[in-house]
Amino acid sequence: MKVSCLMPCYNVDVTLEYAIKAIIDSPMCDELILCEGGWNPTKEIRSTDKTIEIIEKFSSNPKVKSLTWWPQSPNDYEWKCEAHKNRLFAHNKVNGHPFYDGPSLTQQMLCRDTMLDMATGDWIFLVDADEIHAPESLMRLRKLINSGITYDLLTLKARVFYFDFWNYADERFRRIFRKKEGCYFSDDNSIDVNGESYDNNKFDVPEEFDYYFHYAYIGKERVNKKLDMWNAEDAERWKKIVWEEKSMGKIMMNNYGGVHLFAHKNMGYAGYKLKKFSGLHPEIIRNHPDYFEKRFK
Repeated sequence: MKVSCLMPCYNVDVTLEYAIKAIIDSPMCDELILCEGGWNPTKEIRSTDKTIEIIEKFSSNPKVKSLTWWPQSPNDYEWKCEAHKNRLFAHNKVNGHPFYDGPSLTQQMLCRDTMLDMATGDWIFLVDADEIHAPESLMRLRKLINSGITYDLLTLKARVFYFDFWNYADERFRRIFRKKEGCYFSDDNSIDVNGESYDNNKFDVPEEFDYYFHYAYIGKERVNKKLDMWNAEDAERWKKIVWEEKSMGKIMMNNYGGVHLFAHKNMGYAGYKLKKFSGLHPEIIRNHPDYFEKRFK
């Protein structure tokens, strides 16, 4: 069995090099496909930080394939089936949200599909550029795949960190799936084939077996870049509460989310609470310059 890792990268120099190093020589990576610009719902098409420079450092590695994503029209894309086409055009409508419902989601889908088409593996491992898997977790996951499992999709538990390395929420993501003929991304991380969801044959890997670390909102500069994608009123509210008042309690009390910076208008997120982390981060991330910073006391 061969495993292809897909890693979209956009303005993620805070964690990118750590993420690549954690995965590239692991048993879970037979090839690594890096796509710069693969998450770009902003004014700039290309990354404006050191993302491109970091990718170039790994370009000589024989496992690495890299590409640059330029926004495409769904009209110019080769759909896998009619359901794929319909999904793309359903998403490709402007509604004011920078990520999940508008043209930016369409670009994420097309970007991931392009990486998927390049992949030569029997299995696909989707790894965001701000996600770190511990070596022992990757070993267990590879053994699971090699065991001849009949599932088509594996979901993994994630510790998602907000504002520093010591506040997190638990979430679960689709991250490992079998590459079938004609499969495609039906949103940023859902997988379908012939209009049928892979969720029909999935296995939720128990937390006791494996979980990973998702450093989604680490570093003030990166969080501010995310806020720049939102409207001015919401961005200023977050900057004041998070960086000036440092009030996690106020975020929760006012139903501003706590799972996604941009989900505070979604009542479905009201029940999420950040937890204090007292465990051990993967060794590779412990030298991060922001590791010992604590945003909230």
